[in-house]
Amino acid sequence: ISIEGTKINLLKSLPVDIKTIFKSKIIFSNLVLMPFILLSDLIFLISFKINILDIVFIILASILVPLLTSLLGLYINLLKPKMIFKNETEVVKQSIAVVISVYTGIFLLTISIGLLFIFNTNLNLVVILELLIYLLLIFMLIYLLKRKGEQKFKEITV
Repeated sequence: ISIEGTKINLLKSLPVDIKTIFKSKIIFSNLVLMPFILLSDLIFLISFKINILDIVFIILASILVPLLTSLLGLYINLLKPKMIFKNETEVVKQSIAVVISVYTGIFLLTISIGLLFIFNTNLNLVVILELLIYLLLIFMLIYLLKRKGEQKFKEITV
């Protein structure tokens, strides 16, 4: 949202539902990431002999993590937009939304490491729990975007 900058009012004036704007931003983000992630998965799976359960885990994680990232980025950006900037680098690298996103990623990594310590004998259980946490967060973010996202978008001013 912040990357729109001073053109946010133009986006708001379009005869397009706010949900459609959110969906397009999420879809675009995933269209940029997914081909590279899935290609990397394919190369990894061809290079190593992986059992079918691990293949399923890898594919699911490769779909859920970018989706979670795009939803989280959109929601945080709605909460802490930076609409005035000199160039796009400020928004992408120096906004509070980026800092919050990075620390959220570190927090999720810490949870994953904690799960590894707790269930160190059963790696499959750890992966299942991580995927369930990602799914829970995805559904929570979708709920928050539906519930509060439109209002936050309307409140953004330049």
